[in-house]
Amino acid sequence: MPAGHLIAASFASPDTDAPFRFVLKAREAMASTGHFGMVAGADAALGCDGVDVLVDCFVSRRPLAAGALVVEVDSPAVPRTYLLNVVVRPVQTMPCGRPGEVAPIALPALSQTSLHESVRGGACSPTCVAMVVRSRVADVSHEAIAATTAHWPSRMLGVWPQNLWAAARHGVVGGIELLHDWQPIGSVLEAGSPVVASIRFEAGKLAGAPLQRTSGHLVVLRGIRHGRVLVLDPAAPDGSVERSYDACEFANAWLRHRGAAYVFADGRLS
Repeated sequence: MPAGHLIAASFASPDTDAPFRFVLKAREAMASTGHFGMVAGADAALGCDGVDVLVDCFVSRRPLAAGALVVEVDSPAVPRTYLLNVVVRPVQTMPCGRPGEVAPIALPALSQTSLHESVRGGACSPTCVAMVVRSRVADVSHEAIAATTAHWPSRMLGVWPQNLWAAARHGVVGGIELLHDWQPIGSVLEAGSPVVASIRFEAGKLAGAPLQRTSGHLVVLRGIRHGRVLVLDPAAPDGSVERSYDACEFANAWLRHRGAAYVFADGRLS
């Protein structure tokens, strides 16, 4: 594993709500995340010389030899159905390709501003997950999904594996991806599945966004038309969640740095 790379993983199963964590082992290093799932109490991530743990992913600060990623699930039996995803990419990279045209996917438009004031500021990720889940399971409330995305060790609502664990509680199974190319994104959208994208941008770098700048925010990508990406942006107030952004500006906000995304199975996982 070269230096300057992200290593991210997710574990989702509709069959178990058992807590889990990831351990990165190399010849001369070992680091671990805290536990994900409905676990209360302190459970800090543990980095080491050469590996940083950013709550939900690892960053290699020096080359790592003989690396392996282990998922530890606190369950007496292996779940019958699960999705384990592990992805690696450089922290910084140039976005590849050009987006093709993809008709927009119909989804419920939800705003994080509708949640209680104590959580709404950090609720972009659970709100995006709620839009995807409610497009498939209509009787699940926005508030119920947000409640299960709370990551106890960090007290954050936007932790990637925690949000995918929460979606699986409602039978919607997905995995984390670290992308830099438009081609696979277009393929997922054409198959009728939205993509939840983790973006960051400075002031003036994403025209039309409800946030002036952000060091971390999630939106639902649902289509591409005429060089613009069609998104549901949960930071916008009710009635204005549907947005479109210039594809190049959006690629710089998303694919250049991390390119993290939630990608969901189509229901035929077995």
